[in-house]
Amino acid sequence: MTTRADPSEVAGDATDAAKAAPTPEATGAAGRRTGRIRPMPWWCNMTLRHRLLILLLSTTAVVLAFQGFFSTRVLSNQLAEVHDQEMRFAAESIRQLLDGQPDVRARASSGVPPVVDPGAQMVATLLEPDGGRTELISQRGFHPELPSYAEALRLADSGEVRTSADSALTRQYRVVALRLRSSPEVLVVTDPDSLRGTARTVVPLNVAFTGAGLLLLGVATVVVVRRELRPLETMARQAEAVASGDLGRRVELSRIGSEVGQLGVALNRSWEAVQAALQARDASERRLRRFVADASHELRTPLQSIRGYTDLYRHGALPDTAAVDRAVERIAGETRRMSRLVEQLLLLARYDSEQLPERVPVDLGVLVRESAADAAAVQPDRPFEVEVADGVQVRGDPDALSRLVANLLANVRQHTPVEAGCWVRLRGEGGTAVLTVTDAGPGVPPDALPHIFDRFYRADPARSRASGGTGLGLAIVDTVARAHGGEAVVDSRPGEGTTVTVRLPRARRTDVAVLGLPAPGKTERVEEAHLAEARGAT
Repeated sequence: MTTRADPSEVAGDATDAAKAAPTPEATGAAGRRTGRIRPMPWWCNMTLRHRLLILLLSTTAVVLAFQGFFSTRVLSNQLAEVHDQEMRFAAESIRQLLDGQPDVRARASSGVPPVVDPGAQMVATLLEPDGGRTELISQRGFHPELPSYAEALRLADSGEVRTSADSALTRQYRVVALRLRSSPEVLVVTDPDSLRGTARTVVPLNVAFTGAGLLLLGVATVVVVRRELRPLETMARQAEAVASGDLGRRVELSRIGSEVGQLGVALNRSWEAVQAALQARDASERRLRRFVADASHELRTPLQSIRGYTDLYRHGALPDTAAVDRAVERIAGETRRMSRLVEQLLLLARYDSEQLPERVPVDLGVLVRESAADAAAVQPDRPFEVEVADGVQVRGDPDALSRLVANLLANVRQHTPVEAGCWVRLRGEGGTAVLTVTDAGPGVPPDALPHIFDRFYRADPARSRASGGTGLGLAIVDTVARAHGGEAVVDSRPGEGTTVTVRLPRARRTDVAVLGLPAPGKTERVEEAHLAEARGAT
């Protein structure tokens, strides 16, 4: 069966197709939007030196050309005005002579030869109404075409000076006409337009001087621009070196007040910022790698111990309840050790990233007394001697400073026998708080002293692990001291004991007064007997 389409539907489809089809204008616009970028004009690819030179020379040439053109026109007009005045004066003098001395006209009319002046330029002629002409003054080689009597009358009535030319248009001359008062003749005076030619001779001179000036200007511009742009070329080389990885390059600044000097200052600041950012990134990456390496290294041993005991328990290798209890106790001990280790690592990571808590004035003497009492409670048999000066305040994190003092005393406890004495002293030296912890232990070997503040460093690894040490105690002391603007140093000799000295900047008096802390006073000496209460509590 054949189906016929509705004409209205066919027309509608055609209309829709026509609407959907892109028009040439739309296609062209889309082509322009999606087409390739047109190349830049040739002058945009030129160097700044060449563009400045071309711009300056072209601008100067145009200005000089206009100046030469208008100056020549002005000079020509002024010379023509002077020439015309001279012609009018000469014509008036001749007319007065003719009107006052009729014999002159009579002699000229009777055929007397005209006056010939070899040095004169003008020609004087009398025009009569009947067309006759009488030459009064002539010039060799100059025979101008004179106007008719009627034209001379009109020129005389107008009082103008007219420019005329010969039939060949090879020579121009000026024409002035005057009526005689005593007769109907008209005096016509003509003169070659030599002064305008004189003005035109200035044109080659202008061209020559303009060319010489442009040449000198071009040479001077090249020299000056090259000298002024030399710092920019140096900056470009420095920028290429920085882009190649040499971040220590800087621009030498000679004229900071100039635009080039300001650009150099901006480049140096930007390069310093980039270098600081890259250094901060590298330091952050080093801290992260160090933290991961330290954590993986130190957590490996307790994790292996915990895994070993759990494997023994899972395989039934623990024969009785007592063995299970010992295994659980060992697992708990290793867990506590890992907790301490993680806390210490987090503390070091926080200080490495400079995420410091808000600092407040802290009475360091109170922290020293409390830590000494805690140490005496842990080891009642160890001789302690504490000397604390009153009013030694610092500004910092109380928890971190308390950990610093506790780690110093824990280092004595872990690395010296119990019978070795310990002396703790706190004093103020001007604007510095000085804390020293001295023990009578075996001392530190000389080869171990340079590494005493390294993380996880142990002069005697077996003994340190057996005593529960993590190798981070003195590293935390050094990190906390530096974070508070101070330092920690160690002095030790084998067989003579070890002294650790921590120096911290003291708090300002205004901070102390705000918190109402005691002012600096005398030193309080706490002997071994005064720690008996702490030992008895143990």
